Amino acid sequence: MTESRFYEAEPVVRDGVLTDVRLIREGKSRHLFGRAALPEERRLARTFVTDAPSPFFAGVLPVLLGSGLGAALADLLGAVPAGDELRPHPWVAVVDREIPVLEITGLRRDHADDSRVAWLDQPDPQAVVAGLSALVEATGRRLMVLPLSAYLRLDPGYYGAVRQGIEAVTTGQATPVRSPLIPFRDPFAACRYARFQSDPPRILLLTSRLFLSGEVTAACARLGAPCRYVEIGADEMDVEEFLSRVLAEVAGFRPDFVLTFNHLGMDREGALSDLLTRLELPLASWFA
Repeated sequence: MTESRFYEAEPVVRDGVLTDVRLIREGKSRHLFGRAALPEERRLARTFVTDAPSPFFAGVLPVLLGSGLGAALADLLGAVPAGDELRPHPWVAVVDREIPVLEITGLRRDHADDSRVAWLDQPDPQAVVAGLSALVEATGRRLMVLPLSAYLRLDPGYYGAVRQGIEAVTTGQATPVRSPLIPFRDPFAACRYARFQSDPPRILLLTSRLFLSGEVTAACARLGAPCRYVEIGADEMDVEEFLSRVLAEVAGFRPDFVLTFNHLGMDREGALSDLLTRLELPLASWFA
């Protein structure tokens, strides 16, 4: 049984399959999802894919409010092949801060290194909306919210506020409207989070093509350190596009520090170093 600030959670398993999560609060228990959970998740994903058929959702970034049992996320990712060659990613955003539930479903852990997924769990809904706005700017896609009803019931103040913020941002894409939810939006809010909260740390490897990259990623795997390798080079794109790509990677993966090889060759104008300084994100560089 896992515990949070206001409820405990335990798995409901039938025939060896996780079918629900039981919440216990003040001595009372209830099921989080219910029998209609999987049909609801698949209906959400199916409706979205029908409205925005692949390849890769036709300019739309779906935002799941809650990860549930993982059926909707699996169906959406089923339309997007794995691999860092698919750019610009991420292709799906998930807003879910229910740690006790995630410890049971394992979804956050299973997708920790999946560049197709951006996971947002900041405690402040404004920061979540700001992070989603940053993803819109970085990927050029428009947001489409896919709310799981269980999460709106569980914490309507949080997930309801995020939903309102997404709707305000989506409306603002056509007609600029200042939302009362985000009166002063920090474009770097999604990249500001507590660092080094787990051991081993999360590593974002930014580098141009180099033979050592494979050695480092293999070493990280042996150490159990989450590592995302992003082949990137300032010579291949303008500075604005370069920095937008880095912001999207940081917001989606939430690393504890950035590792680069041959940093001066990749960051000749110092734009990346300046950005990481503004984000207060540590940089380690190997001058190979």
